[in-house]
Amino acid sequence: MDNILKKIGLCMGVLLLGATPPGFAQETESQAPPPSKLGLIEVMELAASQSLNVLSATQDRDVAKGRIREAYANALPVINGGTELLYVSDSISRGENEQATASVSLNQPLFRAGSIAAGIRAAKLYEDYSEKSIESARLEAVRAACIRYYDVLLARADLQAVSETLDLSKYNLDVVTGRKAQGTATNLDVIRAREQMSNNQADLLSAKNALSIAKMRLFTVLRLSPDSLIAVEGELCFVKEPELEGAPLDIAMEHRPDLKVLKTQVAMQDENIIATRSDRLLSVDAVGKYSFVKPESPLYDDWTEEYYGGVVFTLPIFEGRRVSGRMIQEKAIRNQYQYAVDQKNDDIRLEVNEALDNLKAAAQVVKARETSVLQAQEALRLAQSGYEHGVNEQLDVLNAQVTFAESRLNYSRAVYNHNIYRIDLKRATGVLLKEINQTNENN
Repeated sequence: MDNILKKIGLCMGVLLLGATPPGFAQETESQAPPPSKLGLIEVMELAASQSLNVLSATQDRDVAKGRIREAYANALPVINGGTELLYVSDSISRGENEQATASVSLNQPLFRAGSIAAGIRAAKLYEDYSEKSIESARLEAVRAACIRYYDVLLARADLQAVSETLDLSKYNLDVVTGRKAQGTATNLDVIRAREQMSNNQADLLSAKNALSIAKMRLFTVLRLSPDSLIAVEGELCFVKEPELEGAPLDIAMEHRPDLKVLKTQVAMQDENIIATRSDRLLSVDAVGKYSFVKPESPLYDDWTEEYYGGVVFTLPIFEGRRVSGRMIQEKAIRNQYQYAVDQKNDDIRLEVNEALDNLKAAAQVVKARETSVLQAQEALRLAQSGYEHGVNEQLDVLNAQVTFAESRLNYSRAVYNHNIYRIDLKRATGVLLKEINQTNENN
């Protein structure tokens, strides 16, 4: 009995040593330390690397590694080991006898009608699919972060405009108070000036709160502490977008990662169709088995060896149309993916055209708002000068202040919209991430 167990243990030990696959190395995502300042490029870099959607998409890389390993494994031999230990009791031998078997079997695929090669190609395509998915997630994360960044700049510009308007209302109150002391202004004039200043003070508090909220939203998108003291640098200014190197629509069709993702899905599904079709074709395997057997008869105490080897040809004759049903499913899925590609082409065409029109219109609006600010500023100067010289009424000054403040806010909003449409055009053409790459190359 001990001799039997030793031989069985030795056989299984050899099998286990060769059958243990190496595990995947665990890759840990280390979060980069927060920057000391946040400009547009820093915001884009943080969003591209720290967004949870991006980190989630990067897990597809491990999925791709596993699929490639699994696909290649289908072309490798399968080796199995087994043992049996039986106690047999019968009337002939008049007692209990032991029967033990230890065996090793091998199955090596030789021919699968193209399914193994199709599986390997599909696994490699999934690797490309995972990289394009990561790039698509980065593109959307960067766009969202850029919008939050410009929200902060807009809130800061509004705060500055409201603060300067408050200074104007304080100056107007001083002028009215001085004229009342001279007897050339009434109490109503003073009350109006104070009311105007109070309204501007309330606007200032609202503007400060809006800036604080905009910063918290930006920090949340970048996975920074909402209470972080990191300075957000930059000013809201009009930047003329340089001409693209080529037709915008052609650039978009070449660079949009989400379109590449869908096209890769179509290619992977083509390989799945090939693999499914092969299930109805001939398959060839090399098989073999080697066994140690101890007979149950008490007349034989030694182990005996048994082995065989050969080639097995398998040709499905009838399988209940299972493969036919799967082929219908796989082809339908392939058609769905192709329709998604066609729809994405239409969406990209619309997005690019909309972005171009919006950017062009936004540039014209900025110029118009800039002219409006200059005119409102001049009107305010004339109203103040006329009031100080007794030509204009106080209401003229108050109305001019309101008009000037509104023109400042409208100009900031126009510049903000222009910057957002610039980001939208770069996102629509798929070149938004190039700014990060160009900055890294220059550094």
